[in-house]
Amino acid sequence: MPYLQALWQKKLLLVLVPLLSGAILLGISYTRPKLYVSTVRFMPPARASATLLFAIGRSSGDEYRAELSSRTIGLDVVDHQHLIEYFKAKDADTAFAIVSGMSKFATDNNNFLTITVTSKDPKLSARVANEYFDALYRLNEKISASEAEHRLNFVSAPLEVERTRLRAAEEALRDAQQRTGLVAPSTQTTLGVQEIAELQNRISSLSAQLANARAGATDENPRVIALQAELSSVQAQVRQLQSKSSQVNSPAQLPTMALEVLRREREVQFHTTALDSLTKSLESVQVTESYTPSFAMIDPAFPAKNKSAPSHGQWLITGLAIGFLLVVTQVIGRTAYRILLQDEANQRRVMAYRNAFRSSYTRNAG
Repeated sequence: MPYLQALWQKKLLLVLVPLLSGAILLGISYTRPKLYVSTVRFMPPARASATLLFAIGRSSGDEYRAELSSRTIGLDVVDHQHLIEYFKAKDADTAFAIVSGMSKFATDNNNFLTITVTSKDPKLSARVANEYFDALYRLNEKISASEAEHRLNFVSAPLEVERTRLRAAEEALRDAQQRTGLVAPSTQTTLGVQEIAELQNRISSLSAQLANARAGATDENPRVIALQAELSSVQAQVRQLQSKSSQVNSPAQLPTMALEVLRREREVQFHTTALDSLTKSLESVQVTESYTPSFAMIDPAFPAKNKSAPSHGQWLITGLAIGFLLVVTQVIGRTAYRILLQDEANQRRVMAYRNAFRSSYTRNAG
């Protein structure tokens, strides 16, 4: 109750002081420079490591925001917008410090990135905001080219090795074909085996026919003589094949020779498949080497028509609040002090503090 009474007694002061402080701050606000804000809003492409980033609670937008805050992009913006001359800065680092203080980067819930630039010049704010977007694209273009070059080097070396191995396998296959005379091992082996089998079957058939012919005729019978001659001829062919069993082109050696050629063919097929796979990888790398992820521009920056700061209303309200709080604090403090001095013990204690302070001040002054 004493505090309310004290405030009521100072009601005029409660009105005049806030009005005075509000007027002072309002006047100061008109001396402050006008600031203009330009904002770029865009949707960045997803990183290849987006799954890992999501697992640790981050998004690809966080990576791009970190890139925007980097010194590399900042100096790129300074260079392309000639900000050293504009700010009359000593060097690029000084201009970068100025432009960094003007710029803010944020990521919203939709993973959109915003670039906000505040300055006294609305055209400069728009230029710098748009330049940050362009600098981010240029940096990611360099990153993509560097990654593609690394992948290209990674694929090119094994590709050359595989080409050498394929040539060696093809030469080994050619030598095996020339040495064995087999170009199509499966077909030629089948024909060689069939040749021997057909001759054996022919001998069995002729022997049976000759036995039947002898059963009803003598050895001078023309049919018996013809069968004996044909049987001797076939048997001679079998003996001829058997006598060539040690020769390279003998049908008896066909399975062994075919196995060697088939092995050489499998080696050629293996290296051909490996070479095709590496070639496709190389083509994919060459395609991605010229590809840069696109940034979908949602809202480009334009020169602001209206200033964003200072807000004269906010300055006035702040001044009124400060004046009011000063008066209330002063009135309540004085009232509390008077209430404190109503007790004699407190009066003696306060007087002791005053005397001690005066004594100390006197000694220091002397």
